[in-house]
Amino acid sequence: MLLAVTGGIAITLMFSSTDAIQSQEALRQGDQALLFSESCLEEGLLQIVKDATYDGKNFTMPQGNCEVTVENNSGTYTIHATGRNTKFEKSVVAKASFDAAKLTVISWREE
Repeated sequence: MLLAVTGGIAITLMFSSTDAIQSQEALRQGDQALLFSESCLEEGLLQIVKDATYDGKNFTMPQGNCEVTVENNSGTYTIHATGRNTKFEKSVVAKASFDAAKLTVISWREE
């Protein structure tokens, strides 16, 4: 009887450990997708400073990819960036104004 109880506890701990590892991996991959989208949004902001007509780009990385789109409404920009890896897709959007070589971020949020 003691062996059966001990075996049951060991199996429960094994499954709990596996679930924890899977949860940590999902969290890591979600964070990675968000990092991709934020990095691409920052790249979009830098490109606007270099070229006010910049309208976006797709980037491919070994671990995933991201897409940046930029809309210009008379010097007020809306920048959307979506980062993807094998399991997750995360998006961020920012609004910024650009005039006289000065870029001002008005808002930045995850979608």
